[in-house]
Amino acid sequence: MSMTTSLSGTADDPLVVCIQELLKASNQQLVLAESCTAGLAAARLGGVPGISEHFCGSAVVYQEGTKRDWLDIPTSMLTQNGAVSEQVAEQMALGSLDQTNAATLAVSITGHLGPDAPADLDGQLFVGVALKQQPGELPTTVVNRQRLEPSSRIGRQQLAASLLLETVYRVLQILDACQQLGQGAARICLLPHASTDDVRATGQVIFPGAFAPLHDGHREMIERARQITDHDVALEISLENVDKPELFTGAAVARIIPLSATTVWLTRAATFVEKAELFPGSTFVVGADTIARIGEHRYYDDALSCEQAINKIVANGCRFLVFGRAMDAQLQTGCGDAAMEFQGLEDLQIPDQLREICEGVSEQEFRWDLSSRQQR
Repeated sequence: MSMTTSLSGTADDPLVVCIQELLKASNQQLVLAESCTAGLAAARLGGVPGISEHFCGSAVVYQEGTKRDWLDIPTSMLTQNGAVSEQVAEQMALGSLDQTNAATLAVSITGHLGPDAPADLDGQLFVGVALKQQPGELPTTVVNRQRLEPSSRIGRQQLAASLLLETVYRVLQILDACQQLGQGAARICLLPHASTDDVRATGQVIFPGAFAPLHDGHREMIERARQITDHDVALEISLENVDKPELFTGAAVARIIPLSATTVWLTRAATFVEKAELFPGSTFVVGADTIARIGEHRYYDDALSCEQAINKIVANGCRFLVFGRAMDAQLQTGCGDAAMEFQGLEDLQIPDQLREICEGVSEQEFRWDLSSRQQR
C-alpha cells in the first residue's frame, strides 16, 4: 500500500484529487459499498470540494443482515461463502450499482481486520468492481484479493480504505486510457498508484501479453527477467491483437484490475513492429513460440514482409529475452498434446538477424509448461 491519510479526506489528498479528476474526465458516477472500512473511503472522498458532482454515496453494510437487507445479498451466499469472500464482494458491488439509479461504477470492500479473526482469514480483503455497460448488457465485474500485514485495527482500516480508493483510481485510469486510445493516442501508462512520476517509453523491459489471467508462470518470468536485466518489468496489453478479438473497455477493466500492483502499458499495437516503434530501445520478454512466429515466413504475406518486419525491430534498437516453451509443430502451447516438445531459443530455426537481438533463458533457469488457458 502506498498511501495512507487521516480519517477524513482533504483537497491535499493526492489519491482522491486524482479520482475526482478522472471521474470528471470519464463522466462516471461512483457508488461505494463498505464493510470493514466502515465508511472511511467515503469520508476521504467527501473531503474534496465538488466531489458530489460524481460521487453518489456509500452504503456502510457492516453486519451480514445489512448486507442482505440493503444490497440483496442472498442469505445462502453469506452462509455458504462467508461475508468475507469473493462472491460477497462481487454481489455487494452489483447490489449497490443496482440500488443506485445514477451510478455507473460501484466498488465494494469486505475483509477481516481483526483482532480475533480466523487465522486463515486474518487481514484478508476482497475488493469488488461492477461497471455498467450498454443497455441490455450485464455489468462487468471483477474482484481483487489482497492480504494486509499485521497492524492495529484502525491502521488496517485506513490501509483497506486506501486499497478501495486505489481500485477506484485504477478503474478510472483504464476507462480514461481506453478513451484516449480510441481518440488516437498510441500508448497509455497505467501506474499502480496515483503518481506524477515521469515514465519513459524507451529503454524499458516490457512483457507483452493477454494475461488472462496473470498466473504463477508469468510471475516467475517477470522475476527472472528482472534478475537478468536488473530492471523492473512493465506489462503491455494491446486492445488489438492479430489472432484474438479486440479487447473492449469492460474486458480491459476485468483484465487489468487484478494487476493492481504492476505498471501496465495499454496500447493498440497488435504486432511487434508496432510495439518496437512505441518502445524503442526496449527489451521484450517473450516465449519461444512468439519469437518463432516473428521469424516464420508463413505468418506474413511473403518472405520480404518477414525480413522487413525484423529490420524495423532492429532499427528501433529493440531486443528479446526468450523463455523456452513446450509447443507442437504448429507453435501451439498448453494443448496437452503428446507431440508437445520443449524448445528454447537454441532449438528454433529463425533468421540470423532476429537471433542476433535475442537472449535465451535456459531450461534450467526457467520452465513452465502450463498456458493461461490451463490456469483459469
